Amino acid sequence: MHRDAKEIESETVAFINVGLIAMEVEGVRDAQTVLVSGQRITAVGSTGTVEIPAGATVIDGTGAYLIPGLANMHAHLYEYDPDPRHLMLYVANGVTTVRALNSRKEIFTWKENVADGTWSGPTIFLSGPALVGFPDDFRLLALGLKAGVLLGIILAGMLIFGALLALLALVDGSELAMDVARRWIGPWFALALVVAVFTVWRKLIPLTAFAARFVPQAAVVETPRQARAAVEKQVRAGVDFIKPYDYLDRKTYFAALAAAQENDVYTAGHIPEDPQFIRVEEALAAGLKEIAHVDEMTHEFLIGFDPRDSKRLDWEIAGERIDEIAATVAKHQAAVTATLVTNEIVLLGLEDMDMLLSKPKYRVVKDEKIQQWREKGRMVNWKGQQTYRRGKLRPLWMQLTKALHDQGVPVLLGTDSDVEGIIPGVSEHDELALLVEAGLSPFEALAAGTRDAAMIAGRMKVDDRWGTIRVGHFADLVLLAANPLQDIANTRSIIGVMVHGRWLPKAELDRRAAEYLAVGR
Repeated sequence: MHRDAKEIESETVAFINVGLIAMEVEGVRDAQTVLVSGQRITAVGSTGTVEIPAGATVIDGTGAYLIPGLANMHAHLYEYDPDPRHLMLYVANGVTTVRALNSRKEIFTWKENVADGTWSGPTIFLSGPALVGFPDDFRLLALGLKAGVLLGIILAGMLIFGALLALLALVDGSELAMDVARRWIGPWFALALVVAVFTVWRKLIPLTAFAARFVPQAAVVETPRQARAAVEKQVRAGVDFIKPYDYLDRKTYFAALAAAQENDVYTAGHIPEDPQFIRVEEALAAGLKEIAHVDEMTHEFLIGFDPRDSKRLDWEIAGERIDEIAATVAKHQAAVTATLVTNEIVLLGLEDMDMLLSKPKYRVVKDEKIQQWREKGRMVNWKGQQTYRRGKLRPLWMQLTKALHDQGVPVLLGTDSDVEGIIPGVSEHDELALLVEAGLSPFEALAAGTRDAAMIAGRMKVDDRWGTIRVGHFADLVLLAANPLQDIANTRSIIGVMVHGRWLPKAELDRRAAEYLAVGR
């Protein structure tokens, strides 16, 4: 995993006679040479017209196709595995950029180690912990934390009272102190109780610090004031974007978006349907720049939807609203990360978990992870939902994805890689196939994880010199044995990957992935 940063700067590599899919326009440019020096592409042209420096590593691309490295725009890193060596699973499958959501402090270190060349891995962009309210599942935790605050304030008040009595006894004698104690302990306790109740009732003490011990990937905010403070704290910490999440009431959700706009930071997140139903139009008008999943818009299509009954799964679908909602997203110039694969894999697991997890692709998943998926999570908790999901929800999400694309909405590649059954680096190719099934062309699906992803990086005000193969861009490249524009499945035919200008042939990628899998076995 470790590499010398100086080594990066000294490498020069030439891909010659390759079929170039630069992703600037659709098509293949035959017999091309792409020259890389250090971490940058320094020349692109027809083979024979580009001068190759002496000592350069030459990679013959005859019959092969060169594409930009893929970007997963919705991933969860620490949640999948706290061992950063799993980042090589992304690189081994051609994913050279990852946008991490719900990031905890460790991911900031991972990002720095990749950026400075200490580790070999995908470039990481990150949010801070998701801004979240307390869900029903954490109601007892919330009550416990609030009870702790209540008791803590009362205890602090009584300790102060005791300290004052001790000081009084020291100055004027213990008899006077005892008299004061008898007269004032009741009123003092009542005052401490009132202060404690008022503090908890008005939510004057944020529970984020306490809740972070249980869910460090979440920033619990319960009031607009707390939401604004959390956004400002994350901006100071250097996040690349803010993720508003679920279980926020309307005022708190909108305050978070307003604070993000005031701090000129990008937002990509959920649209809450519980405890209050926030419409797509409202969220986007308030400043949400990107919807984190296509299925975040589902409640717009549920006829008679009531957030008080949000777990019900027999709603009829108003499919005639698909074009209307897609036009709304387009009007606000927002983006959407589809994450179709998230629901697809869970659906397959609900239908036949044993068959799904026995597929060869799951050989790159650690045994304990497979067992964890078998015992808990969506493929267990959602049993019985498969008929409704396949018959009603899946068609809705596929049609909505196509409508969004047709309306000009940037549809991005993402996998939500802490969901059961999702494999870092592997599931991105499943997502590409689903985008094509939804109606995008292979070129358009590839753009979701290359060119269009880099465009969104520009909106995030982070480095967007990637996603297309052109001079000056970062040398994150994938060499394929077959043309992905003819069949999107050909993105899996990886000959080698270049990440940050370092060429890693398939054998080396497999070796590094095997090293990660061997840990703990």
